[in-house]
Order: sequence, then C-alpha cells, then structure tokens
Amino acid sequence: MGKFKGLTMAEKIGYVRDYYTWHIIAGIIAIAIFGWSLNHYVLNPPPQTFLNVSFLGQFVPEDLRNNFEVNLSENILDDHVNYRIVVDNFFFAGNDPSFDMAMTQRMIAMVAAAQLDIFIIAPDEIQGIHNQGFSTNLREVLNPVVFANLYEIEAIAFNEALAPFGLKLESLLYFNNFASGFGIDFSDWVLVVLPNSTRDLAVHAFIDHVLSFPGQFD
Repeated sequence: MGKFKGLTMAEKIGYVRDYYTWHIIAGIIAIAIFGWSLNHYVLNPPPQTFLNVSFLGQFVPEDLRNNFEVNLSENILDDHVNYRIVVDNFFFAGNDPSFDMAMTQRMIAMVAAAQLDIFIIAPDEIQGIHNQGFSTNLREVLNPVVFANLYEIEAIAFNEALAPFGLKLESLLYFNNFASGFGIDFSDWVLVVLPNSTRDLAVHAFIDHVLSFPGQFD
C-alpha cells in the first residue's frame, strides 16, 4: 500500500488498469444485474396474464383484437392490479407451409404450457381441435342453469360423441354486436375452453361477461 501511495496519478491509473480491470467490469455487471432484477421483479414487475383468449384458424384484424382486449380488460379485470388480458391470433396462410408449421408449433407449445385459456375457432379448424383434445366438456365449466338456458337457445355445440364442447358464436349476442363493422362473419365460429387452463377464475369471469350481454336470454 505504501508503494502505491508513492506512485504518480498516471502510474496509479495504470496499476489499477493492469490489475483490477476485470474486477471493475465484473462489479459493474453485477450492479447492473442487481438493479435490473430489483426493477423488474420488485419495483416495476411486468403484468401477469389474467386470461388469454386466442382466435384460431383465420386472420382476425388487429383493430378487432385490440378492441376486444380493451373491452375484456375494462369489464373483467376489476381490481387485479398488474394483470393483463391477452387476445392472440393463430392463423394459417395456406400457401406457406413453413409459416403454418411455425404457427402450429407455437400454438401447441403454449397449450402444453397452459398459457392459453380459450379458443375462438374458425369452422375449418374445429375438427382438428376435437382430434387433438384441445376442448373441454362445457358441463364442467357452466352452471347447470346457464347450460340449460344455452341449450334451450341452441347455443351449445356438440361433438360427434354428443359431448358439449363449445358455444356457437352465432347464438351469442355479444360477438354479433362486437364483430359488426369489422367485416368478420363469426356465424360458424365456436368458443372453446381449453381443458388444461389453470385460470378458472378468469375463464368464469369471461363466460359471465359474454353471456351477460343485454337480451341474451330474453
């Protein structure tokens, strides 16, 4: 230490540069990582997904998806601070096999990870959803009285085994009203709850919101 004190300023800088450069760099990196972690996980954590509703099969305009997302966020998030609702779109070009394969792989990976909760499915994809087991029996989701009311207005879609697997969008006034002005015909589309969704509270809030549209059961 005494020798260090006897060095000139230029020599001291050279000494530190020669022997402590990597220590200083490592310290700066450690401080940066600590600061990022503190901000990311404690001070300003990113919003968690409360619900994921994904259109499947055909392209759905971004404006419609954004409006749908805002409507759901305003009506079912309530006091769930730092949560978000995601409205995604898995569509297939038909003329680009590599794109379609990548889209399918992404969708399957997200389903397997329980990151998707509800599918709104185009008619040409419904059979594939059945075959892959990506739908749940609606009797496990809906209140029996609600199920009976939906059955009465023929809003329930059944698979070949006569199990109620989804809701017909043509029978849901919420979607008929929501899609108006966007040029999308949802009359053959079906709403399906994924069987491995872990967000039961969010799914039920979504279903309640959709079915509470004025005049649905009048």
